Amino acid sequence: LGLGGSGGGGGGGASFFGVEARGNRFAYIVDVSSSMEGGRIQGLQRELDRSIEGLLETSEFQIVQYSTDAKIVTDRDSWNQASPTGKRSAHAHIGLLVADGSTNPLPAFEIVFKLRPRPDAIYFLTDGEFGDDVAERIITVNRQLKIPIHCICLESREGEARMKQIAKMSKGTYTYIPPKN
Repeated sequence: LGLGGSGGGGGGGASFFGVEARGNRFAYIVDVSSSMEGGRIQGLQRELDRSIEGLLETSEFQIVQYSTDAKIVTDRDSWNQASPTGKRSAHAHIGLLVADGSTNPLPAFEIVFKLRPRPDAIYFLTDGEFGDDVAERIITVNRQLKIPIHCICLESREGEARMKQIAKMSKGTYTYIPPKN
């Protein structure tokens, strides 16, 4: 489900859970809290694999998982190249994701906001709720950075109000992914 590069500047894009983003550098901030156990974490792994596979080789990406705290999923602290080698490495790491802990996305945003060069777009996925203070902090820091944050609520509308607010304030999008029957 990748988006091919076309038009001026050879810019590419990404697709994650059907949400399209433009650019060449994509950060994925993904919830691996306890509530993601079972089908949700497997769905996340499949979609991350599909999204990374669809990136143009000229693109770069980083995946940051969060629950009680956050960590980079791949071996690299900086951007990963979407080369065949970079994609293979990412797929191996994505397969090791485990659901555990509570829902605290702020440390993941702190990691992503420090990346240089900055991401062209951020995908932010959760199935849970987090505090208003967390949403406000993300919005405040991103006011200077102006990175579109594409917010995805997976199978739960618990965090919908805050996710919609983050999407609106960052000029990103909000998407709800219903449970598969």
